Amino acid sequence: MMFSIVIPTRTRADTLRHAVRTVLAQTDGDFEVIVHESGDDPATAAAVAEFDDPRIGFFKTGEPVRMTENWERALAHVRGDYVLFIGDDDGLLPDACAIARGILQAHPNEILSWPFASYYWPRYFDPEMANRLSAASGEKLLCTLKDSRLLLELFYRFRASYVDLPMIYNSFVSRRVIERARALRGHYFIGSYPDVSSAVVNLFFSREFIHCNRPLSVNAASHHSTGHGLVKSGDPVVQARVTAAAFGTIPIHPTMVPSADLTISMANEMLITKQELFPDEEPQLEYGRMLEEAARRISEIPNQYDIVLASCRAIAARNAIEFDESHLLPRELLPKAQRRDRREVAAGTVFIDLDGAARGFENVFDAVTALAGQLPLAGPSVFVAETPPVREIGGVGKESITIDFSQRGNGALLLGRGWSVIEHWGVWSIGTRAEITFPIAAKFSGSIMLHLIGSVFLPPRNLSLCIKLGTRILLKRHLVANEGRVAIELLPVEIERSESAKRLDLVIGISEAKTPMETGLCPDPRRVGFGLERIAIWASEPPRSRLGATSRLLRKLLLGSGELTPG
Repeated sequence: MMFSIVIPTRTRADTLRHAVRTVLAQTDGDFEVIVHESGDDPATAAAVAEFDDPRIGFFKTGEPVRMTENWERALAHVRGDYVLFIGDDDGLLPDACAIARGILQAHPNEILSWPFASYYWPRYFDPEMANRLSAASGEKLLCTLKDSRLLLELFYRFRASYVDLPMIYNSFVSRRVIERARALRGHYFIGSYPDVSSAVVNLFFSREFIHCNRPLSVNAASHHSTGHGLVKSGDPVVQARVTAAAFGTIPIHPTMVPSADLTISMANEMLITKQELFPDEEPQLEYGRMLEEAARRISEIPNQYDIVLASCRAIAARNAIEFDESHLLPRELLPKAQRRDRREVAAGTVFIDLDGAARGFENVFDAVTALAGQLPLAGPSVFVAETPPVREIGGVGKESITIDFSQRGNGALLLGRGWSVIEHWGVWSIGTRAEITFPIAAKFSGSIMLHLIGSVFLPPRNLSLCIKLGTRILLKRHLVANEGRVAIELLPVEIERSESAKRLDLVIGISEAKTPMETGLCPDPRRVGFGLERIAIWASEPPRSRLGATSRLLRKLLLGSGELTPG
């Protein structure tokens, strides 16, 4: 058969039966369901027996075991070519297997992943989120071939969110990938959090994978949810209970501290997985960016602000790195976004956000059924390749290159400290300082010119730009951005020939201003400054008489119709 859908469970018959219902409702019948129980609960056995379906295999461990052990044991029973795990409160869209089959037959690959859709059951502990369903989907089915090692690198630099990764929780994964991991390490699941570690394993043991822009499953959270109880409840009693039940003792990497914070605990899991798979290889975890992300989310969970702050300080001290506290979020809990049934959030992408209470949802099966009716028709898939990243400057002869900092762009690897998450249009600087690093090719000599295109929040804003080569300052410029849209053209800097590669650093300083939340514009609490969209670079050895013409050409290229105002 083509698909094995695995549902690990533990004493959750009330949600399990609805998760199974969503799988059995598939329009493509070439699948099996493996329900694998940690323990031996009569109610769980009765819930599975209700279906009396030969496609369901039910297995149990007898005595309760750690989450990763239960998941690992379940793998011994799969027979399908591709494996997907869903939680016992999650759901599968009815056309998931049919869409996956169509994509994988047209474009054979070992991994197919998709974006998360989310549903919070009616008894979820946060009443503001309870019975809420949300999902982003492309209006047309678009599949992107992604570079596994590039995404692994971005993940360890905290430039890619874990929800964008090909976890076995949101991916059909070929058994060949799983067996490669088991042949090397004796097991597939590593550490304590099988969703995060499976993403690292899948990326490490594959060269590329397919990501489609339409959700095929619903990642749900109920009153049982282990992960949400640990990292989102803010309740130490709940945290202790779910840790004991699901994880036992969580190993802590020597550079980290125990924490229930999502970013910090995920970083620890990344380090534990790296220690087992590639301890002496790249990528390395970028601790500074990890602390920036922890600070960016510090107000999300009740009662956790001081605990997370103390953890960040301890990690910074343990690793001898700087932790900038001047731009921490306020202590108040962030407001939840207002529900709007359907809206376009980017060109070709629709966001669906449904109030389940108003629509009569009682469980994940109801939510999945409603979402299936809201999503655009899948249609035939369009297949595109990922834009390769810029890794080096100076090997392009006398041609200009444009670096794009949007989600589909090529500039993510160049971003240093002081930048927030990459969005569909570009990336915001956070605080008063942001850094970009341009690796310069060995043996390059000549001039490099930079032209920045973007915007500033709440003009007028004072900007400073400094270009450095090592400790040597090559250029400084101060300006005032009086309008929201800016184009900043910097004078050429001269690079002397070297046998080895160099690093050209651009440091952007920006005066502080109120956050979008403080101005009442939107509930965004970030201290945003400069919104970077793209940088055009000219790396060449032109005669000085040609510099003015080149500069004018680039200005015309970047400014287009003149809608941008030079800074």
